[in-house]
Amino acid sequence: MSANGDRFMRANARQFRGLKRSDEGTWRGDFMFAQLADTQLGFIDLESGGVTWGTELRLIDQCVKFLNVARPEYVIVCGDLINAVPPSLGIDPPSLYHDQVAAFKAAVNMLDPSIPLVCVCGNHDVGNSPTLESIASYHSNFGDDYFSFWTRGVFNIVVNTSLYHDPSSAPAYHDEQQAWLDAQLAEASSAVHTFVFGHHPWFVRDIDEDDVYLYMPKAHRMPFLEKVKTAGVRALFAGHHHRNSIVKWGDIELITTAAVGRPLATILRASAWCACGTTRSSTPTLLPMRCRRSRRRPRRSLLWDFEHAPTYTR
Repeated sequence: MSANGDRFMRANARQFRGLKRSDEGTWRGDFMFAQLADTQLGFIDLESGGVTWGTELRLIDQCVKFLNVARPEYVIVCGDLINAVPPSLGIDPPSLYHDQVAAFKAAVNMLDPSIPLVCVCGNHDVGNSPTLESIASYHSNFGDDYFSFWTRGVFNIVVNTSLYHDPSSAPAYHDEQQAWLDAQLAEASSAVHTFVFGHHPWFVRDIDEDDVYLYMPKAHRMPFLEKVKTAGVRALFAGHHHRNSIVKWGDIELITTAAVGRPLATILRASAWCACGTTRSSTPTLLPMRCRRSRRRPRRSLLWDFEHAPTYTR
């Protein structure tokens, strides 16, 4: 997209412009894509009020430079694009919210315009308990909060996981998303693979994990997982945890990606390059995994340390 804000509004009418089934519904060979999470401008400096975000911008810049060389089929950011929440929630100053949105857009807009950028809403983007007003703020800046898109015969479903985590402030809207999801999952059988992207992890170690802020509550976790299992979904991608986690439940791989911005443990700042194929690259640090037609279980994802990884050459 050549227009400076246009790429952020491609998610519309529950589809993604340029990546509809009519554009990308046919398998056209192996490909790779990049998943990021939690750029979250303002979180590193939170103790000082979150009014500066230079470190996050530096990390995004390093990431974008790498992506412009690697040239994935698309880049998807799994939520918490910024730290300030929408003004209607009455928590952060409206000016802080708007400044962070503008800074995020300017930073990630350095991604080559030929590479689609897919944004996913997180709890900071719509609120811990989203309202229709907070969701509308997201829509005005980034397009739809839930939608689907296709890439080379692979079906990708994006959900607003904050509505599952706490639907109490927008129950009817939650139900609308659920009805839409059921219709999307009915299409999964016609795809080479089906992936689901969101912000909250459904779990990170064990499916019976207790209810805590960082994971999906059991009451909403189990019905969702049973739905995607029945539909043959291959992988669930998330962020929010600010740590890396890869776990399997039956034939589904759950990949939780650490933050581009601030980590919440003594770990590398890393991004997952998705292991959608059946073989691993022999390169220990980087060559990203490629998405293959084989329906065998994906292997582990590769992780990239934005600050310390060597320069990638295609």
